[in-house]
Amino acid sequence: MRKALYLGALMATAIAATAHGAPVTLTYDTFNENKRLLTAIDASTPVRLDGLIPDRNGGALGQTFTFVAGSSDLSMSAGWRVAPPEVRTIGVNIDLFDAANNLVASDVFSGVSGDLAASQFSTSGLTVGAVYTLQFTGTALEGGRYQVDLAAGAAPPPTPPTPVVPTSPEVSLFDTLSGGKFYGRVFDHGDSLLIDGVFGESGSIFNVANLTLTGGPLSGGITWLVAPGDLRTIGVNVDLFDAANMLVASDSFMGVTDGQAFSNFAVDGLIGNYRLVFSGTATQGGRYRINLGQDLTAPGFMPIPTGGGVVPEPQSWALLLVGFGSMGVALRRRRAGWCQLAPMCR
Repeated sequence: MRKALYLGALMATAIAATAHGAPVTLTYDTFNENKRLLTAIDASTPVRLDGLIPDRNGGALGQTFTFVAGSSDLSMSAGWRVAPPEVRTIGVNIDLFDAANNLVASDVFSGVSGDLAASQFSTSGLTVGAVYTLQFTGTALEGGRYQVDLAAGAAPPPTPPTPVVPTSPEVSLFDTLSGGKFYGRVFDHGDSLLIDGVFGESGSIFNVANLTLTGGPLSGGITWLVAPGDLRTIGVNVDLFDAANMLVASDSFMGVTDGQAFSNFAVDGLIGNYRLVFSGTATQGGRYRINLGQDLTAPGFMPIPTGGGVVPEPQSWALLLVGFGSMGVALRRRRAGWCQLAPMCR
C-alpha cells in the first residue's frame, strides 16, 4: 500500500540536471495553496511559480504567493496551457496586493500561441522591504498547468515555456518554510500520500496539509535530516487536528539512524476535515518526508535518499517526486472515487 520506489539512477539524473543560477522555483501541486518566501525578490533573485496540478477531475484554482519586495519595480510574465484537455486551464487572473490587501497590479492578457496563453504586468512604486501577495486564480478543467515568472525591474521577463509534464495526486511538495495545501481529493481506505519538504531557506517551519478523510484510520511515518550540515532540521513536531482545532494525534519519536531522525503515529475513527501540521526549524535549509496511509499500521523507518554531496534545488526535487508518483500509480491499483465527495474536485 505504501510507496517505496526510490531509483538511484533517476535521482542521479535529477541532481545532475540541477541548473545553477536559475530562478527560485516553487511548485504548486494542489488546487488551493499558499506559500510565503522569506528571500526578497531583487535583481539577483527572480522567482518562478510552477503550477503542476494533477488530474483530479477539475476545480477552481486559488494560489497565493507572499514575498518581500527587494526592489521598487516588479514585472511578471505568465503562461498557462489551454490544451491538452488534461492540463487545460481557463479564466486565469493574476493580481498583486499589498499587505493592506489593496490591489497594486493586475495582469494584461497578451494572447494565445498554439496551446499556450500568456499575460504580463509591470508595476513600480513598491516599498522595498514591504510584504506583497500575488494571487493566481482560474479553473482547471481536469488538472492544471501554468508558470509565472517574477523579476525585479520594469521589463517583463519572457513568457515562460510551461512544458507539459506528468504529475501524480499521490505525491506532494512543500518548498517554503510557511505553506498550506488544501487537498481536494477525499482519502479513502488504501490511499496513500507522500509529502516531501525541501527548503533552501533557514528559519521556523510551519507547513499545513488540509485533508478530508472518509472515516477510519490514518498513520504516518516522518523522517527528517538531523546530521550537521545542509538541510538539517531540528525541533520537529507533527500534530493532527480536527475541524474544531482539537488535537487528535501527535507523532512519537522513534530514534535516529545515520543522521536521519524518525517518528510515527497511528489513529483511528477519523471522518471529515483534518489539518496535519509539521513544525520545526531549518538550520541550513531543511528536509523532511511524511509517508501517510489510511491504515493503522504505523510505518517503519523510511530513509530520505541522500548522497553525492550535492543538494538538488527544489525544482529538481519536484520533478523527481513527480516521477516517483507516476511510477507508483502505474504499479498499483488506483482507488476509485477520490473526488466524489470533494467540492473542490467538481
